[in-house]
Amino acid sequence: MKKIPWRHVKWIVLGLVVAGGAYLLINQPLSAREPEVRKAYERPVKTMMLYAKETTEARSFPGVVKAACETKLAFRVGGPLVELNLKIGQAVEKGALIARIDPRDYEVKIARLTAAITEARATLSAMRTGARPEDIAQLKADLKAAQARFTEAELNFNRYKILFEEKAAARATFDSVRAAYDMAKAGMEASEQALEKGLHGARPEDIKAMEARIQGLRVDLTAARNALADTRLLAPFSGVINRKFVENFETVAPGQPIFSMLDFTDVEVRIVIPEDILVRREAIADFSCAFDAYPGEQFPARLKEIGRKTDNASQSYPMTVVLQLPGGLEVNPGMAATVTLDLADEQTRPGFPVPVGALFPDADGNPCVWTVDESTMTVKKVRVSHSDLTRDSVNLLSGVEPGDRVVTAGARFLREGQKVRLLEQDGEGRA
Repeated sequence: MKKIPWRHVKWIVLGLVVAGGAYLLINQPLSAREPEVRKAYERPVKTMMLYAKETTEARSFPGVVKAACETKLAFRVGGPLVELNLKIGQAVEKGALIARIDPRDYEVKIARLTAAITEARATLSAMRTGARPEDIAQLKADLKAAQARFTEAELNFNRYKILFEEKAAARATFDSVRAAYDMAKAGMEASEQALEKGLHGARPEDIKAMEARIQGLRVDLTAARNALADTRLLAPFSGVINRKFVENFETVAPGQPIFSMLDFTDVEVRIVIPEDILVRREAIADFSCAFDAYPGEQFPARLKEIGRKTDNASQSYPMTVVLQLPGGLEVNPGMAATVTLDLADEQTRPGFPVPVGALFPDADGNPCVWTVDESTMTVKKVRVSHSDLTRDSVNLLSGVEPGDRVVTAGARFLREGQKVRLLEQDGEGRA
C-alpha cells in the first residue's frame, strides 16, 4: 500500500476540522445563536433624552395681610334707628340685615301717593267719558243760577254807570258794582265750561296734562317705595364687622356711616420689591404665598397692582397680590406672610435643543426625528417643528415632549419600526 505524504495528511486533517466546525455551527440550536443574530440586525445609534428646562428663579419677600376691601356702610335715607344689634368682629353673610330705621314716615308717604294716584285716575276717567246724567242736571242748574246772578249784576252795572257819568253816584259805589258784575260774569263762564265738559268730556290738552300728572305721581311712588326699602341696611358682601360708629335709637342722616365691614372673599398681601424686580415685572410667571400662622402650606396668588413710586423709607416699590383661601382658614389683617415670585429666565430659548443631524425630511419634505421606544427598542418617525437652524443645533418646538429619547446620528439610515441598539449618550435636551 502506498503511503500518503505527510504534507498531504496535514491538509486532510485541517479540512476535517473546518468541516466539523461548520457542521456544528450549522446544527447549533437557534436559542444559542439568537444574541449574535439579533445583534447583527440591531443598528447602533446615538441618542439623547429630552428634559424640561429650568426656566424660572424664585424670589421671596415678607409681607403683611390686609382685607381686600373695607367698606363703610350707611343708609341712603335718614331717621331714628330701631335695630342695631351686631357686634364688632361678628361675621355676617351677604344680604343679612345690619341695621333698620323706623319706617313709619315712609309708609305714610306711600299711602298718600297711592291715594293721590287713585283720585287722579278717577278724574282722568271722567275727563275722557264726560259726567253722569245726574251730574249734568246739576251743572245745568248751576249754569242757570250763574246766568241769573250775571243778569242782575249787569242791570246794576248799567244803572250805576249812568249815575256815575252824571255824577249822581260815588266812585266807590260804582267800583263795587263793577266788581260784582265781573265776578258774576266769570262765574257764568265757569259754569258754561263745566257743563261743556260734562256733556262732551275734557279737551285733549287737559287730558294729556292729567296723564302727565299721574305719571309724575307714579315716579314719586316708586321713589317712596325705594326709600322705604332703604330703611333696611343689608350686608353688600360676606364679611366681618370691623367698626361701629353709632348706637341704637340714634337719629342718623343719609350717608352717615353706621358700620365698617371687612371683605375676606379675597385676601390681599402687601410686599415691597426692589428695583431689579420692578424692571423685570413682565418676567414674573407665578405668585405663591405662605403664612407664618400656617407653616409648610403654600397658596396660589395673583397680582393686583405694583406701585411705580418708591417707598422713601426702604427705596422699594409696593406690590399687592390677591389670593382666595380655602374654607376653614382664618387669616386676619396684620398677619405676617411671605410672597414668592417665580421669575422666568428671559434668556432661555424655547424648545428642546438637539444636534442638526437628528433632523431628516419625510417623503413630503416635512422635518422629522426618530424617537426610540425603550420598551421595544424600536424607532418611530415623528414630525416636528423647529426654530432656525444653527451650525450645530436646532430647537425642536413641537412634536416631542420631555422624556422622549431622540436619535441624534444616523437618522437617514433608519426605517420605521427598526430595531436599534443604544451607544453612549450624546447629552440631554432641555426645554
